[in-house]
Amino acid sequence: MLYCGLDLHAKSSTFCMVTARGRVVSEGQVASTRRGFRKLIDESSGKPLLIVLETSTRAEWAARTLESLGAEVLIVDARKVRLIAETKHKTDRTDARILAGLLRTNALPAGIWRADRQTRELRELMQLRAGLVRQRTQIYGKARSLVAQEGIRLGARALCSSGGWDRLERRRELRASQRRILAVLRESVESLTEAIEKIEQEFPKYLRRKDVQQLLAIPGVGPIVALTTIARLGDLARFRNSRAAAGYTGLVPSERSSGGRQRRGSITRQGPSDLRRVWIQAAQAALRMRHHPAQSWARSLIYRRGRSVAVVALARRMFRWAFAVLRDGKRFDERLVTAAR
Repeated sequence: MLYCGLDLHAKSSTFCMVTARGRVVSEGQVASTRRGFRKLIDESSGKPLLIVLETSTRAEWAARTLESLGAEVLIVDARKVRLIAETKHKTDRTDARILAGLLRTNALPAGIWRADRQTRELRELMQLRAGLVRQRTQIYGKARSLVAQEGIRLGARALCSSGGWDRLERRRELRASQRRILAVLRESVESLTEAIEKIEQEFPKYLRRKDVQQLLAIPGVGPIVALTTIARLGDLARFRNSRAAAGYTGLVPSERSSGGRQRRGSITRQGPSDLRRVWIQAAQAALRMRHHPAQSWARSLIYRRGRSVAVVALARRMFRWAFAVLRDGKRFDERLVTAAR
């Protein structure tokens, strides 16, 4: 068995290949293409080859390509490797050597979970939609900032309709130059909205899935929350329990305890930010509902700790409900949740 550390980049990648005893067999650079990776595989002279990559945008594609060429591939979290292999002399060659050495000595953190094709497609769809929504929100912010210079204050949903834009553009306080800018911003919003609607046309085939329907039965959970959760969680078996899954969202409190004293701080914010964001939104929606299984508990927490803390705690609780529903393959039962409080 040979062990290879591969420092992956867009155009070319640096590799270091070593034996089980640490002797360097080959090192250098190859193009970050299928042909380049084939050249890398040829350096192993037919021996079994285990390659390690750090997480990046191209890591999954590179791993699939290398596996199709006969190598075994491990992808590890780049942040965790950085903590293990801190060095003052950082080059691509050094990184490849460090990766190879850590792989050979089994000193690397566990490899990340790799999603199947269907999960990757759903994840890409949800990430694209989230990106377009962020762009649209930024444009709303620019429009609000522009008209605020003239003392105009807009409601929360004032720009979510054509009528709202029409009324704004007719305001007498606005100068001609500001009207022209608003017209450009409006055109951008309409273009982004059209793109978002086209993406959402892909949703029905996913919404018919049993696991998505199970999530939609939870009060406060809508299609975006359900689909983002399915796209991010993937194989539930990789989590020990709902607490571990909640840790993956970054919604759990950070902790620095020692000497018998427990110190907890703000949430860790580790894991996918989009998953954390949609569950915060779900919790906010739940608090606006007239009847919700956790409403009395959340209201009590708002009184004691404030709304921000309560929203995060409710988001964490609701996510754990969702995980339990998916894990057990059962429909959400409000009576069981109410009885357990």
